[in-house]
Parts: sequence; C-alpha cells; structure tokens
Amino acid sequence: MSTVQLYPAHLEAAAQAVVRFNYGDIITKDWLLENFKIESPETMSRQEFESNAFKFLSMMDAFRTTLLEDHYMCLQSVKGLGYRIVLPKEQTAVTMSKLNETISRKLRRAVKDLAFVNRNLLEQEEIAENDEAKSKLAALSAFSRKRLL
Repeated sequence: MSTVQLYPAHLEAAAQAVVRFNYGDIITKDWLLENFKIESPETMSRQEFESNAFKFLSMMDAFRTTLLEDHYMCLQSVKGLGYRIVLPKEQTAVTMSKLNETISRKLRRAVKDLAFVNRNLLEQEEIAENDEAKSKLAALSAFSRKRLL
C-alpha cells in the first residue's frame, strides 16, 4: 500500500516537519533539501547552482508560510545550521527584533540615498523636496528607535 504525498513538495515537507520537530528544534538545510526533493550534487554548473538556489528559496518561503499560518510555527534562521522553530513565548520578541533590524537597515540605506544626491544638478524645488524627505526620514528614524526598541 503506497502513502499519499502532498503536492507541491513544501506541503509534504511541512506535514513531515510538524510530526518530526517540536518548538525549539532546528530543521537543518540538509533535511529541507531532502524533503523539498532538491538534488544537490557535489559538482554542478553555475546555472544548475542558481536554479537550485532559486528552487530552495521559493520552496523555503512557501514552507515557512505554511508552518506559520497552518501550524502556528514560526521559523528563525540560524546561521550555518538551518532554521529553528521559535518557542511561542519567544515569538513576539523574535519577530520584533527581526523587524527592528530590517527597518534599521532600510532606514540607513535611505539616509545614504538621500544624502548623496548631486544637488548641483537640482532645481530649487527639487532641493527643497530632498531636504523635506531627509527631515521626514530623520523623524521616522527617531520614532522607530523610541517605539520599536
């Protein structure tokens, strides 16, 4: 008698993960590759490598979403190991920390982009627009530091 497998593979992997792993456990990249049915040969062309990487990322995104929305399991990347299933009591803090990092990174990038405008090539109106945008960004940065930390 054969077993029914869910399709696409990320759904089957999520079903297997829920049975096999608990909150706090690490799901390794090797386990994910195997359960996503992505072959990872020792040697491959650059194109094959990029194709595998794209497959993995798209399946990982769907897997993460399925675990979160259907099974209330949030994943946190653990560099060099895989993904940890966040304990429910830590999920709020982990999520807010990740949000803080993302916002900070995006704000720093936007500050640079606005600061390094060749103002010699702008009209007065455009300079005023740039200055206003920098002011808004400074206020947003101050607000995000106070509210999100």
